Amino acid sequence: MSATGLGQKWKARTGADQLHRKGFAMDTPPQVMGRLFVCKIFGVIFLLAGTALLAFDLGVDERHLATVKIGVSLAAGFTALFLLTLRDPNPAPEVHLDPQRRELRVTRTVAAGQRRTVLQRSFSSLGGVRLSMNRADILETDGSLLLSLPLANETAHLMLKEQLRGTVPIFA
Repeated sequence: MSATGLGQKWKARTGADQLHRKGFAMDTPPQVMGRLFVCKIFGVIFLLAGTALLAFDLGVDERHLATVKIGVSLAAGFTALFLLTLRDPNPAPEVHLDPQRRELRVTRTVAAGQRRTVLQRSFSSLGGVRLSMNRADILETDGSLLLSLPLANETAHLMLKEQLRGTVPIFA
């Protein structure tokens, strides 16, 4: 299975002991995070609008509008509840570079909450890594692109370079 289409943005986790103990891991922030953030903002707006509708006087005879006012407030409250509880249905895959096993693993969380390995390759089966300050391209032995990983910062670049030094050819 090709891992090229696993995601657009990859973010590096940083940690001093992660490099030597667990290996270097990169995970993707969900691509729908922007949409979820906008939904949460609209949820807060609906919640405030429903509460404000009940709290403030409309300036007209409220006896005729009381049922409508309560209905609209309840509808805004349920809409807000729905929008505020939205979650990402497909958690992003993670890329692990394991120094002890000397392998690259791409894992994804399945519906039951368990991690499932999507791609597993040994370091010796990789053709090399092309590193720049903001991107790491992992190449096949024939030179074709296996994974393209945007790096979050210079620390991630240095950790990845140190992790792969001596085991995988690194191209500048």
